[in-house]
Amino acid sequence: TFISIPNANALSTIATLESGFTWAGSKSATLTPTTGWTVLSNASQDDRFLNIALGFNVTFEGSSYNTIQVHSNTYIGFSNANTTSLLNDTTNFSQYSGITPGSPALPSIHMCSKDNSHQYVYYRLENANTQLRVRYEGNNTTSGTVGTPTIVYEALFTKNSSVIDIGMGISSTCDQNAGLLGVTAGTDATLEATWPTATYSSGYSLSSATNVKNKDYWISAGHMVSSFSSSQTTPTKTTSDISYSLTLSQSVTGLEAADFANAGTANGCTFSPSSSSGSSFTIAISGCGEGTLIPRLTANSVTGTSTGPPSNSSATTTITIDRTAPTISSVSGPANAT
Repeated sequence: TFISIPNANALSTIATLESGFTWAGSKSATLTPTTGWTVLSNASQDDRFLNIALGFNVTFEGSSYNTIQVHSNTYIGFSNANTTSLLNDTTNFSQYSGITPGSPALPSIHMCSKDNSHQYVYYRLENANTQLRVRYEGNNTTSGTVGTPTIVYEALFTKNSSVIDIGMGISSTCDQNAGLLGVTAGTDATLEATWPTATYSSGYSLSSATNVKNKDYWISAGHMVSSFSSSQTTPTKTTSDISYSLTLSQSVTGLEAADFANAGTANGCTFSPSSSSGSSFTIAISGCGEGTLIPRLTANSVTGTSTGPPSNSSATTTITIDRTAPTISSVSGPANAT
């Protein structure tokens, strides 16, 4: 395990969850809460936000937060208020007309945010209180009927992690070619990351966003692995160490052999990082049997201020180890000597 030192100016990454998001409720209909859920809103609310204390810290845009803000205008903000309550929106947070990456001026996750409203907002703690799930049911107008949402999303926050899992369900607001889709730092006019398939025209108005609906995503402060490769020729019959070069996007400490595994077919591999700290490493690999070698940095093996990488990060170079000499299976000659 190694501890990451976050970059204060980290750029976020949004990618589609290949395995999909585990939803607690329907993507297109209201949720009937069962045991464990707390209902923070069960009435139509416009230009308001809810504080939800996570009970732990998460990392977003290079900073640590203990509270999320669920805004009626379909974006999630972050703070360190460490409280759970329903609050009247302040001027800074009630921005709904002409939302831009710098307005409202707070780090946020935008899911086609504009002048929307929420009706139901639920949350619950999961996995021994190491994760908090929030569910938003809203409407793409300033009011709506409780239990008949036109916008649904769920977001899952994990303790000491920079990875946020999000499922986006029905979202009529994204059909209106207006709104903001992406991640903002709240301090400039730049979208730090956009949802895959979302296309923008000038002024951050959507020109096409229908493909972001009914999809599942993860958001991270950035890829932990910048490059992972080897110059070793393949195939090889070597019994010596095989070296891979690993470059991380952040400086780390405590990198160890247990953070690695082989995603290939060769068994018995032992991994030895050249150092326990820094951002560039040589990984010496020994003891492998025959087969393919694809070293992999295990998902969520980075712990400390943030946890990552968000998925298993395999090297881009595959090396085939083949130490079996060719054998002669048969020899044939002419039927009659000449």
